[in-house]
Amino acid sequence: MSAVAYVRTVKTASGARAVQIVHSQRRGSRDIEHSGSAHTDADLELLNAVARQRMAAGQGELDLRLPSSPANGGDPLPITSTRAGHLLDALGRGYDVLGFAVAAEQDEVFKALVLARIIEPTSKLDSVRVLDPSWLI
Repeated sequence: MSAVAYVRTVKTASGARAVQIVHSQRRGSRDIEHSGSAHTDADLELLNAVARQRMAAGQGELDLRLPSSPANGGDPLPITSTRAGHLLDALGRGYDVLGFAVAAEQDEVFKALVLARIIEPTSKLDSVRVLDPSWLI
């Protein structure tokens, strides 16, 4: 059974914004953990950070045993760009090998929609954003 956890913000009757961690099960059952209520943007930012830390608790960091670079003082390296083209190519190959291309009668639009929703589960309409060529290059 797969479980998903995410942070959400909801408006309360008093006008404050409540920050909650939602633990959702595949069967539709949910567990909601209240992190606090924010009355200012600064409070909201702080409560969101605390909620994300709670979700990450016990999730240890993978030690790759890479030497820290004196150039960045041991800080994490900045992400300067992302490219999902290799991921899309690999998923496309798997799609073809599993026979989905034949089953879908070589429908390229359907294939693109399937791959986009594997990369990022989102609405069909938002799949256009996921397949934006600037992100794939």
